Amino acid sequence: MSCPEGPPLAVRPVDIPASAEDELRRALSGHAAPTEQGVRAALAGMDLDPLFAQQVTAAGGVVGVALRGSQYDCLLARVDGERVEVWRPSRVQLAPGELSCTADVAARGLGQRPPH
Repeated sequence: MSCPEGPPLAVRPVDIPASAEDELRRALSGHAAPTEQGVRAALAGMDLDPLFAQQVTAAGGVVGVALRGSQYDCLLARVDGERVEVWRPSRVQLAPGELSCTADVAARGLGQRPPH
């Protein structure tokens, strides 16, 4: 198989902007009883880069959200009733063999504090 004609595709790193934390907090706030469907709708209303991996999961009345850019660029959120928490795990916490950038990790509230 040969390569396609034309110039090479430009691949850019996918970094989640700092402003996404406040935007995500606002989008998830104000829902009395958050549901996975409601959180997905709130995310759809945000102007997120389509290259961000998005995960949403609900467990025990809590909804977890994970947005992932590059390997060490992760934004997590946890919605529990009217309480919304948004955080970025440290690079150390996202190292191979440590926490994953997943909605399950977010729902459990893991990675909110630095490991040391």
